[in-house]
Amino acid sequence: MKTTEITRILTLHPEGKAGVHVDRNKYLAMRAAILRALRTSRGMTHTELLIAARRRLPRGFKGSIPWYHETVKLDLEARGLIRRQTDTESATYRLVASSAKPSRKKPRASAPGGGKKRLKKSNAPKSRRTRSSR
Repeated sequence: MKTTEITRILTLHPEGKAGVHVDRNKYLAMRAAILRALRTSRGMTHTELLIAARRRLPRGFKGSIPWYHETVKLDLEARGLIRRQTDTESATYRLVASSAKPSRKKPRASAPGGGKKRLKKSNAPKSRRTRSSR
């Protein structure tokens, strides 16, 4: 029996509700897809963002794309990277101005040498390691 380590991230919710634990690799793939989609537009509706993010996901993405999209989108809203605007007929999503957005590298589970790398608390997803068997 082979065991693998899965790193999970605790997401945030913009209304302060409880977040969920998601696989770190799926989170990062969906996060990159959403942010790339929004960089190329002046704003997108929920459906447009889902379609654009789906096109930018790596082939072979396992899991429910709409579920991961919604979970990661809410997390990005809570972290202040994207904003939901409701002043139009349908809500649109936009990137927050780049000058207001803090720059940071991708979160890492551990730094070389086994020590934990500290990230800014406000933007760094919490991670949890679990063991699963295949």
